Amino acid sequence: MSLALLAETMVASGQHFSLDVTNLRDLCAKMCMLSFKYVDRQELWELVFPDDFVDWPLVKPDTNTLGDLLVWIPLLELFSWEGVERHESSHPPLASMRRAMRSAGIDVGGPSLLCQLLILHMLQGVPSLQAFQIMTCRALKRDTTQACALLLASLSDSPQTPEAYEAALAVALGECLKVDTAPLESHLKAAQFRREGISAALRQRTMTAYTGRPRLRDRATPTDEQKVRLDTVHGTWESYTGFCQLHQFPNVLSESVKARLYFLASQQAWDWRAHVTAVLRHGGDVAEKVKNFPVTRPDLGVLHQVMSRSTTSCWPQRSPRSSSCAS
Repeated sequence: MSLALLAETMVASGQHFSLDVTNLRDLCAKMCMLSFKYVDRQELWELVFPDDFVDWPLVKPDTNTLGDLLVWIPLLELFSWEGVERHESSHPPLASMRRAMRSAGIDVGGPSLLCQLLILHMLQGVPSLQAFQIMTCRALKRDTTQACALLLASLSDSPQTPEAYEAALAVALGECLKVDTAPLESHLKAAQFRREGISAALRQRTMTAYTGRPRLRDRATPTDEQKVRLDTVHGTWESYTGFCQLHQFPNVLSESVKARLYFLASQQAWDWRAHVTAVLRHGGDVAEKVKNFPVTRPDLGVLHQVMSRSTTSCWPQRSPRSSSCAS
C-alpha cells in the first residue's frame, strides 16, 4: 500500500473511533493498541493514554483498525524504538521475543525488529507466521521462512499472561516509540489540497447551475457583479469591488485613491507595503489592514486605469521636495 493511501486510511479510522488525528505519532500507537488480541485494550489504553478519548462501544473484540499486512507492514516500518533494551529484563514478553529471535538466528541486536514482531504477533486477524516472514525478509534482505517457523514455535513454548503483555506493550508504544511522521504529513497535506481544489470546482459548478452557463465574453470580461459573486462563493476578496468591501474604506475616500491602493496590493515583485502611507496619508488602521491583504489575482482593467493615470500624476512621492515621479 502507498503511504498516501495508508495516511488517509489511518486518519479515517481514527475519526471513526473519535480519536484526535492531529498528533500522528500518538495516532499510530492508538491504531495498534485498538487492534490487539490477548489483552484488555481498555487497561492498556489507560497505561499509555489515560487522558485521551476513544469511543469504546465501537471497539469490538474482532476490531482491526487498519486491515491486513499490506497496511500494517508499511506503517510499522515507520516506527523505531529507543531504550527498549533496559526494559527487557523486567518484561517477560520482551525477553521471550529476544530469546526466540536469538535461537532462530534473526536477532539483529537492535530493538526495532523485536518490537515490530511483538506488535505483529498481537494484531487481531493477522497470521503471525506470515507477518514474521514478510517483516524479517524486508528487514534482513534474505529468506527467513525456516527461521520464522522456529521463532513462532519458541514463542508458543513460552506463553505469557495478558497482564505481562499489557505491561510490555505499554513500554513499546509509550515513551520508547518514535514514528517518522513526515511522509504521512506530506501525503495528508497533498490530499487536503486536492480536496480543496475539487471543492472549489464543485462550488463553481453549483454557481453556474444557478446563474446559467457563462458566455465566452463573460469569461473574458466579467462584470463587477460576477466578480463580487465569485469573491463570495470562493471566499476571496480580490476583485476591485471585493477589495473595497473588505477594507470598508471611508465614504470620503476617492475612487482614485482606492484604485491606487488596489494597484499597490497587487504588486508581487517588490515591497509595496512601504508606499501605502504615501497614498493613504491618514490611514491608521485602514492602512495597516491594506498591508495585510495582498491581491494575487488582480482585476487587470483597474491596474490599466491606474497606470494610465500615472502618466499625468506622480504617486507616491518619494519625498516632499521631489518633483519627479516615483518609479
